[in-house]
Amino acid sequence: MTTTLPTPRAAIRVDARGLALRDARTVVPGLLPFGVLLGVTVVTTGASGPAGVLGGPIVYGGSAQLTALTLSDRGLGLVAVVLSAAVVNARLLLYSAALGHRFRAQPALFRWLAPHLIIDQTYLMASSRPELADRDFRRYWVWLGGAVLVVWTGSIALGIGLAPVLPPLPHLTLVGTAMFIGCWCRVWSTGRPWSRPWSAEQWPRRCPGCCPRRGSSPVRCPVSWPRWR
Repeated sequence: MTTTLPTPRAAIRVDARGLALRDARTVVPGLLPFGVLLGVTVVTTGASGPAGVLGGPIVYGGSAQLTALTLSDRGLGLVAVVLSAAVVNARLLLYSAALGHRFRAQPALFRWLAPHLIIDQTYLMASSRPELADRDFRRYWVWLGGAVLVVWTGSIALGIGLAPVLPPLPHLTLVGTAMFIGCWCRVWSTGRPWSRPWSAEQWPRRCPGCCPRRGSSPVRCPVSWPRWR
């Protein structure tokens, strides 16, 4: 009789880079239109093109950068613009607190620099991978944040380049459409609506207990679902 010993967790190899790139690919359809429209806004407000591109990785927040652009165009002072952008990005403090336990045991350089990559998309993707820790999480986070950063900065540059040849458009109004596309891109990429319920056998194993039941059937949990698609 042979006994199968459990595989130690450290011996399980995780393709952190592959997971990161796969997750980044799901948010790209939402980042591209928003970034392009932000680049168009940079040109239509008369702001500097290079400064707009540099603002992508420095600010690393579309809503905050858009707020800064529009308020600067309306003649507000530097202090008011910076404070307004900071208020818009205040939600990132909550994201940081939620991810704090995963950064706490990391090397000091990672703890100081990597939180700059926290935005809505990276927070949601990382939250859907709670099994990653230590070195695996570090590699995953760097690849995920780096891929999103490249796509985001590139889309802003593309918008700045396309702006001179585009007809007059209500670019600020279209930002709402771009954000709506971003919300739905994950559903379109998987082809599975969020409202589709789990079976009674699947729910106890997959849901962490955060979702209610609809009648006798549990509702699909938006927290755990990305890990089980």
